[in-house]
Amino acid sequence: MLTRRKFHAVLAGTALVGGCQEAKLAAATTLTVYSMKTAWHPIPDIGDWPLDHVAVTASSGTQWGCFGRTQAEEPANSKAIAQGAGDAMWAAEIAGPDGHSGIEFGVTGICHHCANRITAPANIDARRSPGNEIATPIFGRFGLGRPALVQRIKDAAKRVNAAHPRRISDAAVAAVVKRVSGGLKDEWEIVNEDFEQYLKPALKDEYETFKGDIEHVYLGLYHHREALFAAYSRGTIDKARFVARMNSGFTASLEDLKDVLGPERFGRIVPIPIKVAADYVFYQLPPAYQ
Repeated sequence: MLTRRKFHAVLAGTALVGGCQEAKLAAATTLTVYSMKTAWHPIPDIGDWPLDHVAVTASSGTQWGCFGRTQAEEPANSKAIAQGAGDAMWAAEIAGPDGHSGIEFGVTGICHHCANRITAPANIDARRSPGNEIATPIFGRFGLGRPALVQRIKDAAKRVNAAHPRRISDAAVAAVVKRVSGGLKDEWEIVNEDFEQYLKPALKDEYETFKGDIEHVYLGLYHHREALFAAYSRGTIDKARFVARMNSGFTASLEDLKDVLGPERFGRIVPIPIKVAADYVFYQLPPAYQ
């Protein structure tokens, strides 16, 4: 999914459209999410499990590696999976100087969530990337900590408008805030798409028989993670405890899914040992990359 290469970004260039002396309107910029076959194998037992790394580009020239490689570093290994019109300056402010968009890797999200935050103003995401079927149930569409993300989006727009008055409208900010505040309803749409894409082909004619129980397992994981993150946010548990409990919760959910489906059917969906899968998702990057 990821490499240990440092994030490289170029500050976005912008073109302004005339037509109003008081307002400098944002030039349309194309934001693109790329899926890249992972070369990152911190856990040898993982083998060739298909979890892709994702990165983001802007047509103005900016590259966001989202904790790993940029599309420019490996263009032949990059596949565009989502594209939409956005504002490169706003996206750059949401990403921040480190390009991580407020995500703490393996704690509040992974590369998929970093990309989804950067491209939130363009209303695109990484749902078409292999591995998103694991990333979304654990960390949601935009990563954990929606109130902080809402404030980050608002503050990013303010900084852009301070330099370029009225570039980003209040209506645009409100639309993005609403988009990232969808919670379970928004997430459920993606999870159901993942069910259809990954589970249905594996279970074939038995899919409808098991779907309801699979949904119950997912909802249990959702409520577990939300309660844990609330405790972490309040300071009643520290980061190490939070990550450990998230890992054990994910492990328990996979064990539940295995019990629901039976070992043979479960193996068609998760072809590696459960503990290895959990350790991979919650792998902690060295401090230099966080």
